[in-house]
Amino acid sequence: NLLALMLTNRLDPAKADIEEKHFSDFTHKNIWNAIQSITAQRLTPDVVTVAAEMDKLGNNFNWFVHLADMAKGQMGEYTAKGHIKQLKESWRVRAIKDIGLMMANGEETDPNKFIKSLMELSRTEKKYLYSLEDAAQNAVDHLERVMEGEEKPVSTGLDQVDRMIGGLHNSDLIIVAARPAMGKTAFMLNMAAANTNSPLIFSTEQNNIQAAQRLFCIYGNVPGHKMRTGDIDDKDFAQISNAIGLIKKSKGWVYDKSGPTMSEIEATARQVYNDHGCSAIYLDYLQRIKHENPRLPKHEQVGDIAMRLKELARELDIPVVALAQVSRKVEERGGERGARPEMGDIKDSGTIEQEADMIMTLYRDEVYNPGTPDAGTAEVDFKKNRHGGTGMIRAKWIAPTMRFVDM
Repeated sequence: NLLALMLTNRLDPAKADIEEKHFSDFTHKNIWNAIQSITAQRLTPDVVTVAAEMDKLGNNFNWFVHLADMAKGQMGEYTAKGHIKQLKESWRVRAIKDIGLMMANGEETDPNKFIKSLMELSRTEKKYLYSLEDAAQNAVDHLERVMEGEEKPVSTGLDQVDRMIGGLHNSDLIIVAARPAMGKTAFMLNMAAANTNSPLIFSTEQNNIQAAQRLFCIYGNVPGHKMRTGDIDDKDFAQISNAIGLIKKSKGWVYDKSGPTMSEIEATARQVYNDHGCSAIYLDYLQRIKHENPRLPKHEQVGDIAMRLKELARELDIPVVALAQVSRKVEERGGERGARPEMGDIKDSGTIEQEADMIMTLYRDEVYNPGTPDAGTAEVDFKKNRHGGTGMIRAKWIAPTMRFVDM
């Protein structure tokens, strides 16, 4: 019926939003390909032009009569959407059966690949080809939603940072790089705490209890040492209770396996996204993720993981924030910049620099110079930003509660 509509010019092939894979019948696949070929030549697909294209198959079949028969159908264009939906649903069922057969036949041993395939099928198919006119209209629609407050980027928790980068953008990979003791984890958790819409935290260095206690400090403004000693008074307990309320309201998740594989990261992210919803992923930290092939050189492992994190951000259309370690060589560098890290200082950084949409580094001078006048100050330096400018802003570091706040 859909092909008949195209043959009678009542349905534009470009607007049908279907592909060859959606047809189960081999003949229908060939007819669809013929229609696509004719359209690509800027000709109108009808019984005559499609029959001529099908005759090129050379099977001596009377395609003109067959296609004329097909075109006799009286289905109106208004019913096309229902037929397109049915066609896609039938294809999806066949694809699920194929995955089941692969599992039964033992053609693939990694269960995460089956999970990925099934989850991709459960998602609405995404369109990838747009006319520039459609793209421009989509951009205007998006801008209007942003202006009206209907669509907001994910906040970093720091107004100055949000003003510089416009918040965390969907489908972006954001890298936060620094040496140990600079406050990377605290910076990431401050960003996650500012996200009240189902954040997902991958904590590879701290278990879920430690991560939650840090959030108590950030949300409740309670000094961290009190969490460790249990020296909690009534005021602290009230602030912790308030923090728990905010944590519950955010409906976030934390995954605390030490040294997970990238496949586990992908599978968990897809599961949380599909089952509960997720507005952003925060990962501590990139070099702690294990690759499925440990024989690869370390830089290739990290490079592949960076590419897959970017793919995950695009697939789920949410920001992915990943912490990264910086080489200790930065501490041996003198000069005006001192130990302030650059992009090239990120461990195994080649592919990370290419894949990241945004790279920011953290530096606190007091870590190296206890008498510095910049004590209690952190430098957030934007080294790469696909959406705007680069530069450095200062944030206030409140060590007892492990919080970053605007100066």
